[in-house]
This record gives sequence, structure tokens and C-alpha cells, in this order.
Amino acid sequence: MDCALGTCAERSAAFQMIKNNETEIKKILTIGRNGYIYPPCGACLEMVKLINPNNRKNKFYISKDKTLNLNELMIRNWQDKEKMEKY
Repeated sequence: MDCALGTCAERSAAFQMIKNNETEIKKILTIGRNGYIYPPCGACLEMVKLINPNNRKNKFYISKDKTLNLNELMIRNWQDKEKMEKY
């Protein structure tokens, strides 16, 4: 399965953080069952962004040696109205 239709481990961890009054995340490493490092899915990225604006500075591992921040991983930000075209 390429993505979870329910709640994945990353969102479950974020929910647990919220229960403990924590919302800021420094680094995220997502490893699939096959041992490959994956960036979190769009739903996870969106949740991380929404629970704390400081999370935009997060480091997401895309390999053992390389990280990207949230803005680099998200192709388009639905909240950035200045970069959107009005219909």
C-alpha cells in the first residue's frame, strides 16, 4: 500500500504530541516496511504545518544524508493566496 487511508504512524505520533501539549517538531524520518526512507505524505505534511507554524523549519529526511524543509517538500501551499490564480 502506497499510502494510508486511515491514520499513519506520523499522524498518530502528532496526535500523541498534541495530547501532551506539544506541537513543535524538529526532524522527521519516515522509513517504509521495505527499509527505504520516504518523505511523509501530503496529509502528514499538512498536519505538521497546521499544528505549529514553526514546523515550517522542520527537517524531513529524504535520504540518510539529505533533508528538506516543509516548504521544499510541499509543491503548492493552499494558504498562499498571493501565488494562486483567481478563477
